Amino acid sequence: MNTLNWIGLDQASSEALVAQLNQLLADYQVFYMNARGFHWNIRGSQFFELHLKFEELYNLFPDLKDKKKQLAGQLSGGQRQMLAMAKALILDAKGLLLDEPTAGLSPKYRLEIFDTIQRINKSGLPILMVEQNAKQALQISHRGYVLVDGSNRYTGTGVELSADPEVARMFLGSRG
Repeated sequence: MNTLNWIGLDQASSEALVAQLNQLLADYQVFYMNARGFHWNIRGSQFFELHLKFEELYNLFPDLKDKKKQLAGQLSGGQRQMLAMAKALILDAKGLLLDEPTAGLSPKYRLEIFDTIQRINKSGLPILMVEQNAKQALQISHRGYVLVDGSNRYTGTGVELSADPEVARMFLGSRG
């Protein structure tokens, strides 16, 4: 059995999935969860590289640095989402699949997650995101697809889809 399956890693394609209902180990501390969850055998310079990777992730998710000795199950919803994304990023995946990354989050954390997604993407990592908050998702999207009854009905850049009167009326809350 693949020990990485619980976080959604597809080892063959090196894509990491961050599911809507992330599967965090609630009884593990934030700092140790990633390393223990992956059952790494770390030696010498690898430990230093891992330490640098954690520091990089703490810079991306500063809330986690302050909580690194706290149990993951005690984190807020936004912090748990950040931790789930950090778990995926520590694997140096070639792509990130996000399923409803802002579902159930407070407005503060929704904005923070969208900002972080943009920063991750600007670093060169491709991201495929499914998101109900279409207005904000389209603002940061290079390309968007609007599904209706399971079929692709609209395709375009985020700007094009946001400006489409029918898309705006049906999916973005505009009355016009």
